[in-house]
Amino acid sequence: MDFPTTVEIPRIGGSEVIDIPIKATFNNRILEVDEDTGVQVEVKLTYLRDGQKDDIILTQPMTIYGKNAIIWGDSQMIGSFVTPKDDTVRDYVRQVVNSYLPEAGPLNQKLVSAMAYFSSLTASGTNYIIDPNTPFTELRDDQIDYVQFPRETLHLKSGDCDDLSVLISAGLENLGIRTAFIEIPGHLFVMFDTGLAAADADLISQDSSLVAIRDGNVWIPLEATMVNTNFNEAWAEGARKYQVALAADELGIIDLQQAWKTYQPVTLRKAGYSIELPEAKRTESLVRQSRKLLLAKSIDRLVLPYQTMVANDPENVPARLQIAILYARYGLYEDAELAFESLNEIAPDNSSVMTNQGNLYFLQEAFKSAVQHYQRAIELDNGDGGIWINLSMAQFKSGDLQQARNSYQNAVQINASLKDEYSAYSKLLSN
Repeated sequence: MDFPTTVEIPRIGGSEVIDIPIKATFNNRILEVDEDTGVQVEVKLTYLRDGQKDDIILTQPMTIYGKNAIIWGDSQMIGSFVTPKDDTVRDYVRQVVNSYLPEAGPLNQKLVSAMAYFSSLTASGTNYIIDPNTPFTELRDDQIDYVQFPRETLHLKSGDCDDLSVLISAGLENLGIRTAFIEIPGHLFVMFDTGLAAADADLISQDSSLVAIRDGNVWIPLEATMVNTNFNEAWAEGARKYQVALAADELGIIDLQQAWKTYQPVTLRKAGYSIELPEAKRTESLVRQSRKLLLAKSIDRLVLPYQTMVANDPENVPARLQIAILYARYGLYEDAELAFESLNEIAPDNSSVMTNQGNLYFLQEAFKSAVQHYQRAIELDNGDGGIWINLSMAQFKSGDLQQARNSYQNAVQINASLKDEYSAYSKLLSN
C-alpha cells in the first residue's frame, strides 16, 4: 500500500450513525503475500467541532489473507483467478495448440480446440485432489477458501474442483473461447461456448442432454475433476450433472464476463518456471481417440436416416453403402470397415460396394488393397471409366507406373471427358 486511502464524509448530523465503507488500495506487491498475515490498521478521523480541527486515531489488528483467498459468498471473486493473459498460461496453451491441435474437418473448431487443450492436461498427469482443509462440499458462504491460479495448477499438476475449473477456463479464454462456471450444491465445474446457435445443436450431437443452451448458443459442460480420464467422459459427466441440477432448480451460473467487470484478472509477476509440454505420444493418442468420438457424435445426424432405412429393410444395400461412405469420409475407418464387411455378405458382387471399399483403403494409404478392390469392381463393371481412374491412381501410389498409364488410357477410352478432368494427373503419368 503506497498511500493511505481517504474518504470524505460531507456531514454527520447530531446523534446520527452512518456506515462508511473504507477500501484500501494496494499495489501489486500484495500478490506476494502467500500466507495469511496479521497487520495493524490505523484509521484516523479528522473533523471540525465548534470551528476547531480535531482528530481521533483508532488502531486495530487485521488479517491480510494470502493471494489465493476467496469467499464464495461473493462467487464473482473467481474472476480474479482466471488469468488467460498470464505469460505462463499463454505460452503453454499456444505450444499445445501448435503441437497437437488436429484438423477440425466437419467438427466445430472451438469444440476441437477445447478437446486438444483438455487432452494435454490429461496427458500431463493432472489430477483431482480434494482440498483437505476446505473441501468445497463443506464450505460456508462466509468461510475463507483458497483457489490456485492457473499457472500454479499447471505447475503442481493437481487441484480441487475450483482449481481445475479455473485452469480449464483460463486456457480456453486464451484461445478466444468464452467460458462460465457452473455452481451446484457442494461443487463447481466449467462450461464453454461453442459459438453455434441453439438451432444448430445437432451439429454437435443428436443427444440434446449433452449440451446446454445459454444466451441462444450451444454450450458444453465439462466436469473438471475428470481431467485424468478423457475429454468425452468429462463432457458426459458435466452434462449429466448440469441436467440434474437444472431439473432440481439447483443450478447457478457464474458468468465470467460479468465477474470480470468487478473482479478483473490479477497481474502476476513472471513465474520462475515454465511448463513442459506433455509427452507427445500420449497426447496424440488421447487427441486422436477423442476426435474419433466427437466425429461419431457429429455425424449421427447424417447416418441416422440411413440407419432407419436399414432397420426397416436390412437388405437395403444403397442405405448401407451410404453409411459406410459417411464413416469413411469423416475418418471413422474402423466403423467403415465393419459396414463394408456387412455389405460384402449381402452384396458380394456389387461394383459400387467394391469401388467404395477400394476408396476406403486408398484413404488409409493401403494402396495394394485398394488396387485389388478396384480390379474386382472392374470385373463386375468394366464400362465405368471412373473405376479405371481410381485403379490408375492406386497403381501410381503403389509405384506401378506402367500399369497406372494403361489403366488411365482405358479410362479415357471409355469416357473421353475424363481426359480434361484429369489432365494434371496425366502429366504426372507422362513424366
